[in-house]
This record gives sequence, structure tokens and C-alpha cells, in this order.
Amino acid sequence: MDEEQDPKRPLSKTGWAEVEKTARHLAGLKITVDKLFHSPKLRAVQTAEVLSSRLHPAKGLSESDGLLPNDPPKTWKKKLKEMDGSLMIVGHLPYLTRLASLLLSDYLDKIHLALATGGVMSLRRDEKGTWSLEWMIAPGFFRKRERAAPSLEQEKE
Repeated sequence: MDEEQDPKRPLSKTGWAEVEKTARHLAGLKITVDKLFHSPKLRAVQTAEVLSSRLHPAKGLSESDGLLPNDPPKTWKKKLKEMDGSLMIVGHLPYLTRLASLLLSDYLDKIHLALATGGVMSLRRDEKGTWSLEWMIAPGFFRKRERAAPSLEQEKE
């Protein structure tokens, strides 16, 4: 049974490690989040809890409908118009890339964003309501940085 059929499928061991590493690095970059929303699928709940434990969203985390892989992104586009602050959405592919395309271009599939599973992207809305992509990070980015960065013991030598 795949994840679409089994919403109670947990994160794998590798998934836990990737999420923890991503959360740790985002916290180290002083990423701030006012509110974190997540889908009801167990993997998204677990991911949101790890991110929340590191990023400490001021208004907490909340399960929300409309974030499943094949849900229509127009629902969240409308919700986001009424929200302020720094928000994080933990969901699924292809939903998240379709939502980003809709926000950035007004079309569901006009902009192809190659967001990897476990990846993070930051979008910003200006005072006119126009969205822009600030940055995207794939989980592998942190693995590469950790291999390239000297350990504390190496720095002391």
C-alpha cells in the first residue's frame, strides 16, 4: 500500500534524520516562523513536530485540510490572502510545487519547481500581494555542507 492509500505511514529512519538535519540548519540560519500548518498524514505531522521543536513557531502548529497531494491549491491560495506573518506549510508533492506555481504565476503548472522530498522553499509576499521565490533547499544540501565543513576538532588543530 503506498502513502496515498496509507496516510498512517510514518517517516523512515532516513526521513527522520533528514528532517532533523534540515530543522537544525534552519534554526541555525535563524529562520523564524509564526505559524506552522501541516497535512493530516502521519509523515507530515512528524515532520511538522520536528520543525516546530527547532523553530518554535510563536503561534504553534496546526493540522489543516486542503494540503493532501492531490488537493486543489486554489483553496490555500485564498487562505494565504487572509493570513499575515511568517508561515510554514508541511505537505506533499506534487501539491506544494503546484501551490507555489499558482502563487508565483497564477497558473498551477506554469512554473516547474524541482522541490525534492524533504526540501524547503521560501516564498515572500510583498505589500501588493505579489509572491516571489526567495530560496529553495534540498535535504542533500546539508549533507554536502557538513562534509565540507571542518569539525570542531579539526579547527582546533
